[in-house]
Amino acid sequence: RLRTPLRWSPDGSSVLFGGSPDSATAAGLYVTARLGGTPRRIPATAASAATFSPDGKVVVASGSPPHQSMLWFDPGTLARTDSVSLPSGFVFLDLDFTPAGDQIAAAAVASASPSIVLLDSRGKLLDSSSAAFIRPEIRWDASHTGLFVAVPSPGTTDNLEHVPVSGNRIRSDRIQVALGQISDGINGGMDVSASGRTALIVGPIAFQILTLKLGDPGAKWEPLTSHTSWVWSSGFSPDGSTIAGSATDNLGDNIYTFPLSGHAPAAVTFQGGIRDYPY
Repeated sequence: RLRTPLRWSPDGSSVLFGGSPDSATAAGLYVTARLGGTPRRIPATAASAATFSPDGKVVVASGSPPHQSMLWFDPGTLARTDSVSLPSGFVFLDLDFTPAGDQIAAAAVASASPSIVLLDSRGKLLDSSSAAFIRPEIRWDASHTGLFVAVPSPGTTDNLEHVPVSGNRIRSDRIQVALGQISDGINGGMDVSASGRTALIVGPIAFQILTLKLGDPGAKWEPLTSHTSWVWSSGFSPDGSTIAGSATDNLGDNIYTFPLSGHAPAAVTFQGGIRDYPY
């Protein structure tokens, strides 16, 4: 079974994802080469969020709430290289570093309330806000002075909202809708590339990956791929040229890369019998 997160290493050589090879094995975190190969399991238990740091380490939020830790793993040996305690009271669901690595944006839950959390490079709390009822994904914008979050709106649509960040402060008083009424399904996901494109996976509705250039008044949603079955879990490559996602094929559900050029998707994993949906 494949699960989010699905993130790229900074050099674009590897993809990090969560999942389980079969129904009998507990879900875990895996890293695999973008050109294919055997996925390798990250030795982290009770992981709730994971990403890559700017220097290529795998970074995991792990542990039982309300006391979680942030762990660093070497991507080559998979050995744990560092750990710090995270602010108590939060369950961290997504992490995103600035390119300089000086700040970490996080989507979290505190007392059943979704929260935007701003951390320093060592996981120290800088600020938090529960002003927006966000979905569990968060991304820095292209200027790294604000955050994109998806906020549920009526029906099966979301609003993509922009949250300015001023120094170490989340400016929840200046939240604006960047894109309104996005039809991304009941469990839609989003990712924002460094070039300012955003990807939405519309699995339950159209089995498509859609892309749109932000900040362009004439831009239209463009289907990157149409699939006869489930597609899920998106992640832009560092250069913005490719999206990695999970898709159902004749074997099961596997990781694929989808070039924005429109060229044919390429399989990264070749596991049989894994199913991404329904859970």
